[in-house]
Amino acid sequence: MKFGEVTLDAAAGTILAHSVRVTDGLLRKGRRLNEEDVTRMRQAGLNAVTVAELEGGDLDENAAALRLAEALDAPGLSASGGRTGRANLRADAAGVALIDAETIHRMNAVDEALTISTVRPFDAVAAGQVTATVKLITFGLPASTVDACAAIARAENAPVRVAPYDTSLKVGLVQTVLPGLKESIIAKATSATAARLAEMGLAIDTERHCAHSTAGVTEALAEMTTTKCDIVLVLGASAIVDRRDIVPAAITAAGGQIDHLGLRGSRQPHAVRQTGRYARSGHSRVRAFSPPSRLRLGTSTAGGTPCRDSRRPYPYGRRRITQGNARQADVARG
Repeated sequence: MKFGEVTLDAAAGTILAHSVRVTDGLLRKGRRLNEEDVTRMRQAGLNAVTVAELEGGDLDENAAALRLAEALDAPGLSASGGRTGRANLRADAAGVALIDAETIHRMNAVDEALTISTVRPFDAVAAGQVTATVKLITFGLPASTVDACAAIARAENAPVRVAPYDTSLKVGLVQTVLPGLKESIIAKATSATAARLAEMGLAIDTERHCAHSTAGVTEALAEMTTTKCDIVLVLGASAIVDRRDIVPAAITAAGGQIDHLGLRGSRQPHAVRQTGRYARSGHSRVRAFSPPSRLRLGTSTAGGTPCRDSRRPYPYGRRRITQGNARQADVARG
């Protein structure tokens, strides 16, 4: 591709590199100039303009971006776009983003004019959400360069995927109660949890309230086993401050084990989250949340994936992708 300033006599048929103000309006960058455009620029007092000109074997920015997006396409994603040098991969259904960071880095290293951005690994994505974006910096690129980048994607096992949520899972909720706790607060906590689950196509199938005591939580967990819940969420009325505190102690007393206790993957610095297994009768998985305020419930979801507004793709570009820690996507297939 040629790039540089040319006289207006040679501008017709080239691509305008930067927007130009003319007497009756604006010629926007990326526009393929015609004779009428040249006349309008002359009337505006211009003698030369900066343009790009494709050569044999080049693809324009839109065709190149779409070709690369289609190479990244995988089940659960749809490629679209091919405008202003950008093409997107959108999720067909809500789920968890699975990103092969190393492959994306290799593709980004093929040419400085190509950039692929994705959401963070294991981010929750909504149906229709942009999960990855292909952007060309230049107005064109040799087809051979685009194909070399696409070949890396095709050689790997789909570097961008979405594991859809398993909406058949049954979810139970246990809330512990302390004297003086208002019913309205308990109801709001239930509502907030239900809203989080709804984003994944899930609902609270069974709910139990119990005293904030080891015996109370242990008994509630035992009751939950009869409901055949796949996941049990436990919301403590008071913060968890130690592995031997009430909720984790109850999980252990019920015959389960603590997989993790701490802040891994949490989006709120004061919210303690723990995960555990309770397999006395089945494969129920327990999530225990202990936010400092009952109204801040939902810093993590049932699937172990941090909840946040992830509507925009995370601009990795050439930056190193930091693998997320919230990897127990129990409610996602794959």
